Amino acid sequence: MLMTKATATIKNVKARAIVSPMSRAEAASIPMSSHLFAEASAHMLAVTPTAHWLEVLDFAGSILANPIKIVDGTLTAQGPGLGIEWNETAVSKYLV
Repeated sequence: MLMTKATATIKNVKARAIVSPMSRAEAASIPMSSHLFAEASAHMLAVTPTAHWLEVLDFAGSILANPIKIVDGTLTAQGPGLGIEWNETAVSKYLV
């Protein structure tokens, strides 16, 4: 993808929307948890100083090529970006 000034700005705004609450939580020593979209939250909590809990509600496992795996109570962020690869055959069952 070609990175333009506009897309870079949008990405920075999105990053600040997450980083700002993380900074405030750290400053106040408040634990941060996440309850949805474990694939993305695993990445976010990995860089959150006051990371607490990651609640896993596996909504997407049936349509992912490599569903999340919890090993010894730990979910490790996978791959670049969100680390998500679609199972095209499974996804095609839901096409309208």
